[in-house]
Amino acid sequence: MLVRIEVPTAVAAYPHELVPIERIPRKLVEKYYNVVRFTEFPKGGHFAIYERAEEMADDLREFFRPLRKREKARMEPSTHLLPANDRRTLACSRRHYAPQPMANPLAKGRK
Repeated sequence: MLVRIEVPTAVAAYPHELVPIERIPRKLVEKYYNVVRFTEFPKGGHFAIYERAEEMADDLREFFRPLRKREKARMEPSTHLLPANDRRTLACSRRHYAPQPMANPLAKGRK
């Protein structure tokens, strides 16, 4: 028994692929994968990244854009749920642990 893969999946279908997507029904793909984007391109084939680079890059950006927004929202701390003193602690820890530029050991004045 095959398990459905729930990871968000994009399908880029090119007409001159080694196995044309027309031979694999979309319903079958959606049965086993969480397809969130299915794009059929009018031209291109197995080496689509070389043949249709701009189209493919745009399609990838469109696929990842909502996923990045969702991940960013998930990673932001919900400060409105914290008591006031914890909010101050969170703000202080962000300032304290902010990345600092590394000192250049070759800078003048260093031995």
